[in-house]
Amino acid sequence: DDLGNKMINQYVHLGKIGAGSYGKVVLYRNIEDGKLYAVKVLNKPHMMKVRVVRSETAMTDVIREVSLMKMLSHPNIVNLIEVIDDPNSDKFYMVLEYVEGKIVWDKGIGEATCRKYLRDIISGVIYLHSHNIIHSDIKPDNLLVTSTGNVKIGDFSVSQIFEDDDDMLRRSPGTPVFTAPECCQGTIA
Repeated sequence: DDLGNKMINQYVHLGKIGAGSYGKVVLYRNIEDGKLYAVKVLNKPHMMKVRVVRSETAMTDVIREVSLMKMLSHPNIVNLIEVIDDPNSDKFYMVLEYVEGKIVWDKGIGEATCRKYLRDIISGVIYLHSHNIIHSDIKPDNLLVTSTGNVKIGDFSVSQIFEDDDDMLRRSPGTPVFTAPECCQGTIA
């Protein structure tokens, strides 16, 4: 922009929000609508080298995540706004709805707030399941709270679509400490 800030299309770079195993999440402002967006920035060459299973690269996972997120639109789900994939760039961008904060678990949230959050989470999970989607990584870091106090489920990087009732988990579950033991042991999918 005019102030020397890094831009991607109509988005102006404001600062880093966080980092994950495949890339980073950066806060951007859209100069057309003035809104803030969380942009997942991934390095394509690196993603093409990393193998998640013998037959798939990490980029395959990202494409799966994008396809899945394009199907979703719900008040308790972090929405995918757009994907920016310039063939002349090493970067792959997922522009996501920006959600202001996370649930502060260590300070206590009160019974009424807890019930509200639980209703929001259940509503989001029911919506996902009605679309045959298993999130696979519901944990505090993936539960975000809007400025109006609504909880949204984020990070669909290990989510899966189930085709029928006999489908089994094809990949490892999400964060082990938040995963049911039988999923890690492979006894129930």
